[in-house]
Amino acid sequence: MWQLFVQSKTWRCRPSELMAVDDPIAAYCLDSAIEYFGTSLENELNAVQEKDEKASEAKRKRILLKWIPEASSEQEAQMYADPAGHASGRGRRTPMTL
Repeated sequence: MWQLFVQSKTWRCRPSELMAVDDPIAAYCLDSAIEYFGTSLENELNAVQEKDEKASEAKRKRILLKWIPEASSEQEAQMYADPAGHASGRGRRTPMTL
């Protein structure tokens, strides 16, 4: 869900377009769910305010693991990296996989 949220923001399109959902009701439900999940997680990540960058990064990783348990390995943690970290000037930029 997080990747779909990030991709839809990157490509400026609806998640249902990326997933090629033709049914209008299913598309609406998918778009609503992805928007709710992604915005909620992004807001929690943006709210992190620690004294130093290392502590902020560690707290963001804990938040990601709470929301996305599959991100427990280092490789998967990079896959679900916090795009808000580099957009706000906080955190380091990590590559996202498509």
